[in-house]
This record gives sequence, structure tokens and C-alpha cells, in this order.
Amino acid sequence: MHILVTGSNQGLGLACLKVFLQAGHHVLACTMVINEDIKSLEKAYPQHLSVFEMDVSCDNSIARACEEILARYKKLDCIINNAGVLTGRNVKIADIDIKEVRDCFDINVFGAMLVTQKLLSLLLHSDNGSILNISSEAAILAAPHYNYSYCMSKTALTMFTQCLDTELGMNIRCYAIHPGRMRTGMAKLPGMPPDAYEKRTLLPETTAEGLLRIIAGEVRPEHKTRFIDYLGNPME
Repeated sequence: MHILVTGSNQGLGLACLKVFLQAGHHVLACTMVINEDIKSLEKAYPQHLSVFEMDVSCDNSIARACEEILARYKKLDCIINNAGVLTGRNVKIADIDIKEVRDCFDINVFGAMLVTQKLLSLLLHSDNGSILNISSEAAILAAPHYNYSYCMSKTALTMFTQCLDTELGMNIRCYAIHPGRMRTGMAKLPGMPPDAYEKRTLLPETTAEGLLRIIAGEVRPEHKTRFIDYLGNPME
């Protein structure tokens, strides 16, 4: 399969590259930063990994990368809109920086919408196409802290997925995915509890393996909700 992953230089995105490449798939890595991890995978999988510079907060950057992808490929089997940010944690409503909220939506929501829009034609050539938008339980669950920009953006991303499914569901499987509470750098961000990282035992590679089963059609949720976790269970 040909699988595109945004935000692929770290965390879950990087884990997806490793898991998908090891399984023999061709991966299109879209990343703002081409770091040593990406370069190492390029050397190890020169025939199966293609890297594209893409800043999902910038419309022009998305357009340039997608033009290159459209010129090189006739088909995609899956788009994983994984790029995301967590900002404004524990900032009270009186102190919110609206520009920061807009910037969060640019990355977590509008970037995913634009990538999907630009590359949808390639997905339509797949016999088993899918769109996986990496959401969060924060889209629906009240948290013990407040995070306006992140929670609101993930709710919007999840509803975007539901709308996609209404339009495209007969031809393309569309899911918003809660990836689980993974042991990634996001658990080390300012404002997180000191022991947040140590308490998390779910490795991003385990989540990536679950995503691959969903992409391959090995897991096909039968419930109506398009918001599921990485194992295919409904998020309700």
C-alpha cells in the first residue's frame, strides 16, 4: 500500500514510518523538519520511503508538497493526518491568546482539511482507501485540566471526519482516531504533571500497528460512529 503520514518526524508519525516500512509498504513522509531519524530511514528503505517537506500550518507549503506528490503518484491508499500541536494548557479564559488558538486550529484542523482536499483524487483510485485523522479523547471527554485550543480543535477534527464519511463513506473509509495515552514527547510538554510520561506505558509503535490493521481492513468497526480508538473500539 501507499500510505501518507503528516507530522512524521517524531512521536506517532515517526513510529508509523517505522512500522509501515517494516511491513513492506511504501510510505510518503510529510514533515516540516527532516531530522536524523528521517534520514536514517531513507538510507534503510530507499525504495519504499519518499520524504516531502510540508508545514501544515502554511497553505503554500501544503500546496507545494501536494503538487509534487500529484506529479509522482497515481494512487494513495491512505492519508494519515497526524500532525498536531498541544498549546495553551491550563490557560484560563481570561488569559487566552486568540492568535494561539487560531494557530492551533491551523495545524490540527485546517491543515488536515487542506491535505485531504488536495490529495483526495489519489485516494479515489484505491480499492481500499482510507483517511485516518488523529484526534484525541480530549475531543469528547472533560479533562481534569482545561485546554481550550487543543480540545476544541480535536472536536472540530472529529466532526470534520464525520462530514467526510457522510460524503465519501461509500468509497473511502474515514475515521477519527484516539491514539491512546502514548509515551511520546507530548507527555513532557510544559504544564503536564511531572510523572505523566513515566505513567504512560503505551508505545507509539503499538498504536501504529493498530492503525495499520485498520488501514489494511483487518479491523472494520461495524458501529456507526467514525470516532474510534487505535484498536477499532468506539469512542463514546
